[in-house]
Amino acid sequence: MSNDKRRYVRVKDSVQVKYRVLSGIVQTDSYCVDISEGGLRLPVFQKLERGALVEISVYLSKTEEPVVITGKVMWIKEEKRADYRFVAGVQFLKTNVPERDKIIAHLIKAIAEKENE
Repeated sequence: MSNDKRRYVRVKDSVQVKYRVLSGIVQTDSYCVDISEGGLRLPVFQKLERGALVEISVYLSKTEEPVVITGKVMWIKEEKRADYRFVAGVQFLKTNVPERDKIIAHLIKAIAEKENE
């Protein structure tokens, strides 16, 4: 029996992301490792504080405007790699219906593409 407490299905999907800690002004480019309706796993170079609020722009497609969501850092783990030093688990907070619908549509498309591989 899995003790995974997730409410949403995660999809391994590397989409472009820009994030900014709400207490700061610097926006940083990154990508997500996986994404769900409720959050994403985000590689970062600097250590984010657990509980920090972040504004995340998720580029689900190259042609549409990004989905902009506020999230909360739920956990942070050190991973010393060349392109990043940490991985953060970010839970989405208060997504509105159009944002959530775009994420769900993207997840459905990504799942269908993986099944067709």
